[in-house]
Amino acid sequence: MASNELPREYEELRSAPDLPFGKNYHIFVCYTRENLNEVCIIVENLEKEGYRCCYYERDFTAGQSVLENTDQAMNKSLHMLVILSEDLSTQPFVIHEIQEARHKSISDGYSIIPIKIEPCTVPECLKSITWIEASDDDVNCMHDKIIDAVVRNDIASGLKYPSNGETSFFFCNPGKTFAMSLPRFRLEIDPMKLLQNELQLTMEDKNDIETILNGSFLMKNMHIIVYFTRITLLVCASSIPLIIAVLMLLMVTTLGRNAEDAARGSAVVFYTFICSVLLMLALPLAFGACKKFGGFENVIKKGKEAIQRRLWKINRRYKTSHLFVLFQHNTRCIKIIKYNTKPCRTYLLRRCEKNEKLKDKLDASLPIEEAIDVLFDNFLRNDIQSVDRIVWPTRPTRHFLKNGAQCLCMQIEQYLSH
Repeated sequence: MASNELPREYEELRSAPDLPFGKNYHIFVCYTRENLNEVCIIVENLEKEGYRCCYYERDFTAGQSVLENTDQAMNKSLHMLVILSEDLSTQPFVIHEIQEARHKSISDGYSIIPIKIEPCTVPECLKSITWIEASDDDVNCMHDKIIDAVVRNDIASGLKYPSNGETSFFFCNPGKTFAMSLPRFRLEIDPMKLLQNELQLTMEDKNDIETILNGSFLMKNMHIIVYFTRITLLVCASSIPLIIAVLMLLMVTTLGRNAEDAARGSAVVFYTFICSVLLMLALPLAFGACKKFGGFENVIKKGKEAIQRRLWKINRRYKTSHLFVLFQHNTRCIKIIKYNTKPCRTYLLRRCEKNEKLKDKLDASLPIEEAIDVLFDNFLRNDIQSVDRIVWPTRPTRHFLKNGAQCLCMQIEQYLSH
């Protein structure tokens, strides 16, 4: 399947990404020696753009077999670029390289990008893969289409921003308390962990997050929420001595000397005992009902929303910090999620430029770039949890996120469409 010339919808993302650990090349070039001149020109232009390439004449290690060199090149590269020409299908070693790359694409997600530099027959093993049609192009311009294809593959696989969706957890821990008192929870962020996880937070940001969380109503009362069951049992247990004392007092004051007074006193004690037992059984049920139906969950929800509103002070800088700070009450922790939103903002910008219905939903008084930024800000301020709403693999996503969430441009586009 031939690929049409790609529109520059990822123009701002064309710079070469940093190579992940264990990778030495962005592109491994598969070709025949008859096309060496074209390969050298394409490689030179790609490397001028920052894409490191590997090809036989320059990068293979002397003394090793071609198969060993090929295997190492594929393992140390992100993509295979196949130069399609009439001579290619007659070379068994080249066909073997392509077949090995096909196996690797299935097992490891290795991407194969064929480019047709002249009219030719496409090998059977590549007919199911979309190729770049460049038969009529100047060889000095072919690298542009190759970079477009690489960028699209990188974004689809998460290689362009491999840390997007990477999540760091900072837990609120119970502090030391006096005897018989419940431990209070506090957040203390380890600065070394921020450095180790490469989180772009200043010490001022760290202190602000701790102040926001530790000063919140929810955190000040977190010990009650966490130990609610224990408190309920403690109240019930502490009422037992009181009940016994009341029963003994009743026995002393109501049991008379004659049989009639004794019978009346015994009945009072018996009914008091029954009422006390029922009260002890009813207390846990009452506390549980209060927790479930008496607004307990609503208090937690309101407290969480209040914390997240105050954290917008940190999150509003997401375009430069490339991260979001979320509070998760059920695990009592702060989640810091890496997310460079540039691919999503760029993609949605291009979509709105081409789709009038989407464009009409933007603020017409602003330039489209500013309107997109305002749209993202408003969406995130109202629903910051969207960056951590797990939907993959049950629902599609355009840009891969490690935490399994759907990328923001898809969520916002769906929001605009409805």
